[in-house]
Amino acid sequence: MLKNSANNYRKGDQLEREISRGFHRSSRAVLISAKVLRERSMGQVDLARVRGELLEVAEVKNSSWITHKQIKRLRASTDFLGMCLNLSAKFTFIHK
Repeated sequence: MLKNSANNYRKGDQLEREISRGFHRSSRAVLISAKVLRERSMGQVDLARVRGELLEVAEVKNSSWITHKQIKRLRASTDFLGMCLNLSAKFTFIHK
């Protein structure tokens, strides 16, 4: 089971890298400290970019399944980061 979990992690990591290339094209990537978000009980962000006056935050998953709790934490992260950067913010869920 652990071997399968590690394999799924690698697949997710690979998918995130692939999506990241297109997601960040012609925009400014935003790097966010996972520690800062965790300290506020918010979700860690996979991808974030600024396009014009909009901050876009994305969660990337191999499956279309995401818990309500995780969505809530990620939306809190999106709102918090938008407030910090003084930008409108949008959360997107990207799945394979």
